[in-house]
Amino acid sequence: LTHYEALNEVIVLNMAFVLEHFDEVSLWLNSKEFKEKYEDINHPYPPLLNPDKLNDENYILNYEKIPANLAWEMNLPLPRRYEFIHLSTFGSAYAAMQSMYSWCGVNALCLWNPNDAKDTYLYHYARLMCSKEKPCCIYLDGFNLQVLHQIKFFKLIDAPVSVVAVVRDPLAGLKPLINHLSGCRPIMRFNLTFSQDEVLDSVRYYDNTSGEAKRPVVENIKSGASGYGKNNAIKFSLASRIYYLNKKVHYIDMNDISGEKTFDTLKQLAKELHFDPPKEELKETKLKGKINGGDFLGLVPRTLVVYSKDVDRKCKDESSLKRSDVVELVITTESHTSLDKIVDLSRELLGELTMESLIIYTTNLKAYENLKKDTKTLQATQIWLQNYVKRLKEVIREENAKRINEEQILNYLKKDKEVREFYRKNWKKELTHIKANRPDIVNSWKYYKEFEKMCEEFKNQS
Repeated sequence: LTHYEALNEVIVLNMAFVLEHFDEVSLWLNSKEFKEKYEDINHPYPPLLNPDKLNDENYILNYEKIPANLAWEMNLPLPRRYEFIHLSTFGSAYAAMQSMYSWCGVNALCLWNPNDAKDTYLYHYARLMCSKEKPCCIYLDGFNLQVLHQIKFFKLIDAPVSVVAVVRDPLAGLKPLINHLSGCRPIMRFNLTFSQDEVLDSVRYYDNTSGEAKRPVVENIKSGASGYGKNNAIKFSLASRIYYLNKKVHYIDMNDISGEKTFDTLKQLAKELHFDPPKEELKETKLKGKINGGDFLGLVPRTLVVYSKDVDRKCKDESSLKRSDVVELVITTESHTSLDKIVDLSRELLGELTMESLIIYTTNLKAYENLKKDTKTLQATQIWLQNYVKRLKEVIREENAKRINEEQILNYLKKDKEVREFYRKNWKKELTHIKANRPDIVNSWKYYKEFEKMCEEFKNQS
């Protein structure tokens, strides 16, 4: 044993392996490379084997020979089969970027895990070992240092790759957290006997006090879900994760992956990170509107089950939802479907009532062709869907009017000194790295500049 305590611990923990493979372990631990990379800097998680050799298929003890659990115990970094890391933040294209990467052929490996980062390591280890065709990205969730073993996990992501981080005006970043939907279960499948009002009465918001409400409240700014409070600020911190990953960061402003800019931003990112650029047809389909959230937040996808005998029923009847001899019409948007090729039926079913971004499709075109021969059922379906879309447009207007915006957030912060001071201090710390590396992005944030100005005025008054 040595004076290097972290090494002593891992040797004792894995003594059986060390004795069985003494020559290989000893050669590595006594090498100049180990001394410079780990011992001299007192690295907290020194690996028992040379990470460079582990990635060599011809090495006697490569990753193929080592189970994930043992690799974790021996501090072995994740297999270097990933092209880059995406460091996500809740409220900043968390789900949207996963979709965008998949449309470019990138295998974004992500595990939602607020409990133990060891499980995240084991998941990624297994996925990286069996994923050899598509380029891989380690897609880190928004949780942070309060997660057990998180720092160790970050330290075991050691490939010399870039980190991608989507950032946005912090006040705009609070919007999706304050307006977050609750965990209520909407009606996902319905038939012609359901009323449109019942189906579309599905949007419920998280409420910090009651748990669920029909409208969001600005007071949610004080909830843990918004990152309020010392512990939650640490949990969601982007700056501390950047610190522990210790890699070059490629910042993307949220405005550059919204609307018309999205395609060009993805194209440039693909060039820099060596994955396939988005296909041209995505420009007018999946990348045209908001990919997650937007007008259709909490309203798509939904499925209308069409069965001929439902047409004449006078009361709600769910029996056809269990049948197999039906036509299922999926009501959604381009960005909410994972299917590459679909036939959009919205024009022939909705006529002049079609909505931008809304599509209707079926996975059983043969059954749909048979439906078209049944004039009575087809007309009933068209009428039901047209009334559905009329009500959908109304619901979208109503929900958009309810949602808290940046001006309301600013006004709330103006009145509540304690909350204002919390966010001022937290954002000052969080934005240090991006201000130093991409001041142009921070300077473009309208509401954050207003917030800084407001804080300065309060300071001068006191």
